[in-house]
Amino acid sequence: MQATSGFLLAPWQSYVGLSALYGSFLVHGALGLLALYRRRHLRMPASEVAQLALGLTVPLLLLPHAGALRIGYSIYGIDSGFAQVLYQLWVGSPEYALPRQFALVLVVWIHGCIGLRAWLRAQPWYSRAAPLLSSLATLVPALAFAGVVSAGLSLRSAVEAHFVNPEHFRPPAASLNVSGIVDRLVLAYVAIVFGLFVVRAIRSWHSTRFIRLSLHTLKDEKLPFCLAFQFSKPADGQEFRMNPFAAGEADAPPAASGFWRAQQRCRHRIF
Repeated sequence: MQATSGFLLAPWQSYVGLSALYGSFLVHGALGLLALYRRRHLRMPASEVAQLALGLTVPLLLLPHAGALRIGYSIYGIDSGFAQVLYQLWVGSPEYALPRQFALVLVVWIHGCIGLRAWLRAQPWYSRAAPLLSSLATLVPALAFAGVVSAGLSLRSAVEAHFVNPEHFRPPAASLNVSGIVDRLVLAYVAIVFGLFVVRAIRSWHSTRFIRLSLHTLKDEKLPFCLAFQFSKPADGQEFRMNPFAAGEADAPPAASGFWRAQQRCRHRIF
């Protein structure tokens, strides 16, 4: 496994491979957050809800693993190979790190399968290839889990029988600094997602209070006024009420009112 992992990971250890790998991860995540922000509502099919929830979960599970490995190697020179990672999962922290790693693989795999299905299902050949693709989607992670479990149990048995020296696998003291950096990155990501939902809530609240209209004549000329609507929150059993005010109307609010100032700002922005 160590030799195979070195062969498979070699292309991604170069500057080009690292740039492509981490760049694609950042771009994909940024586009996902942007798409979430631009949605006018969160009413969507169950498959899209699952893909969105899994996608938001990936960085929470990925940063403690891939982020710790890359930061530890780039900043502190900690070279963690497959054996060191396997020891940390099965001996060092089997109660936390091991379930997190299995959850990461499942979340990323299901998230990717949902995206591929949404992309390929419009192809004419997809209905014929769906059974084979479903089998592969189930078989690949099952075989991966079987290999990791076999290697992990073998390593743990060897450590318990004192066939190997655990000191060769234990992380250095600098790994505590790496854990602190990773924790701050996770908190920053949570703050970004939370802030995104807060901004969406503010936008939704504002859109229910004011509607700005730009009216045109038959000659496609804009009318010289801005019409705004203020919604009043209804009581139980009542309908929404809209209070329209056009610039220059006698029954418009006083010029000193906050609503009138907001309407004037609206007028300057549109016309």
